[in-house]
Amino acid sequence: MFRQWIPDAYYQSLAQVPIQDLFRRGYRVALLDIDNTLAAHGSSFGQDYAHAQVDRFQAAGFQVYILSNAFQHRAESFGQDFGVTIIGDAGKPGTKGVERALQESGARREELLLFGDQLFTDVWSGTRAGIMTVLLDRLSTHEPWYIHLKRIGERFVKYATKTRAHFDRIPEVSSEIDEKKVNL
Repeated sequence: MFRQWIPDAYYQSLAQVPIQDLFRRGYRVALLDIDNTLAAHGSSFGQDYAHAQVDRFQAAGFQVYILSNAFQHRAESFGQDFGVTIIGDAGKPGTKGVERALQESGARREELLLFGDQLFTDVWSGTRAGIMTVLLDRLSTHEPWYIHLKRIGERFVKYATKTRAHFDRIPEVSSEIDEKKVNL
């Protein structure tokens, strides 16, 4: 019943994510949300934490995309000095932003990971797009009122699905597609 809102992994923060292990498992593209994932909600520029996390992903070999529902100009303002592709107006929980990142990256769908702090936008977008999702605890409790309302629903879903504790169920990327290409 709640499958669309169950992440494949749940960590305290991006800093806790074992990104080198995820790269070893075959993941190549990281889609990072801005608000309460890379920075406090509403931030218009990247601070030290955000830079450190993007640098970690890039150093591990990931292509990094900033994927946000923020207006394009705000998302670009935030990520202007990161040297990564910025996709604002992503339309989460829709898949428009994920599909754009998939097309631009040239990666297989199985190689994408979406990182975000909300079940009803980030995780749902990733599950709808058929990619792995990583839920993170929010960085700050300072959020608009409508997000606080969604947090009530998130607590219920986490309780009902027993996903209140941190976990990682992200499998290795299947190489079946590559093997089929070789055998053709």
